[in-house]
Amino acid sequence: MINEEFSKDMSQEEPKENEQTNVPQPDEQVRAEAEETVRPSEPEKTAETVKEDQIAEPVQSHSAGYDNIKSEIRKLREDHKSGESYSYRSFFNHAKQIIDIFKHTRDISDSQRKELWDEYRELCDRVDHLRKEEYSSTEAASHQLMEEILEELRSASELAEGVYDKTTFQVAKEKFKIVNNLLVARSRKMHRDDADHCWQAFRKGREVLDEKLKIVHSASLDEAKTFYTAAQNAVEQEGNPFDAMKIVIKQRENTKDLILSKEDTDMIVAQFNALWKQLTVRLDEFKKVRKVKRAERSAKRREWVERQKENREKNIERADKLTKLIETIAHEIAELEAKKETATTDEFREKIEGWIVAKQNKLEDFKKVVAGIHSSLSKFSNEAGKEEEQETGEGDKE
Repeated sequence: MINEEFSKDMSQEEPKENEQTNVPQPDEQVRAEAEETVRPSEPEKTAETVKEDQIAEPVQSHSAGYDNIKSEIRKLREDHKSGESYSYRSFFNHAKQIIDIFKHTRDISDSQRKELWDEYRELCDRVDHLRKEEYSSTEAASHQLMEEILEELRSASELAEGVYDKTTFQVAKEKFKIVNNLLVARSRKMHRDDADHCWQAFRKGREVLDEKLKIVHSASLDEAKTFYTAAQNAVEQEGNPFDAMKIVIKQRENTKDLILSKEDTDMIVAQFNALWKQLTVRLDEFKKVRKVKRAERSAKRREWVERQKENREKNIERADKLTKLIETIAHEIAELEAKKETATTDEFREKIEGWIVAKQNKLEDFKKVVAGIHSSLSKFSNEAGKEEEQETGEGDKE
């Protein structure tokens, strides 16, 4: 469940309304601003300055005011160069500042003022002419950039119209982010009218996405409430709280795929947290009861193991006795076989053979009994081991 704040992501770098791009603009306001900057009326002299000029002695050396204006004109010529062109915005802003310096400088003669003013006007005229030439040469390129950006915006707007879930929203949002970055990178290379047109189209497309996001928020909230209700029913109705816990976790995970506003996200999270606290109480009670039952089962297992151990000892003792008996019978059979070889009459030999057969039958019976005992002992060892492991495992869970 993610809170998407689209407006925050997309509001970063759109130029301000009055921001001028690097490419000079041909609109009336810019022309008027340039004319005012390039060809201002020479500052009118006040009565005070006229009087000062009448009584002033001819100045042969350059004054501090002259040197200051000269230095500013030099900076105006050099500091705003951009390759073979100029940064026109900063250039003409600086030019306006120099006019103010002219107006407030008093320690220069009329000839010095005219010299500096002519130099200043020549520089401004030349840069203004260059500005107009560059505008004409970049108009087609600016229009081409605008068309490329508008095509990307049409694609982004189509994606915005088709938003209906988290996936489609993320695709549309990423597309608008790409277009936004493209606009930021290219708008400074475009004429102002073209750039403004692109930014207006971008804002309209983004508004469509914002409206779609509101619709998705509403649908996601309804779905989140459904998931919460299913979890709540599990807590209240499931007999085993561990089964209820699995359902609550699953329903909580389902909400993470939804697009919710921050307020709705906080509400759903708070509801699930309260439900989890309720479930925790049931789990604690269930664990206590289970612990008692496991203790009872463990006691019964230990009793069973003890009985089996007693039986095992008896069976081992019995098997040992039978094994010795088998050895004795086998020895007796061997002696009878020897006697049969030395028997002097057929009648005695037949009796011996009868005794041998009887002992062999008894020997086989005893072997079967011993094999059964060993099988029982092996089975007991396996079962006792499993019981011990089970009891250890349940103890670890506790």
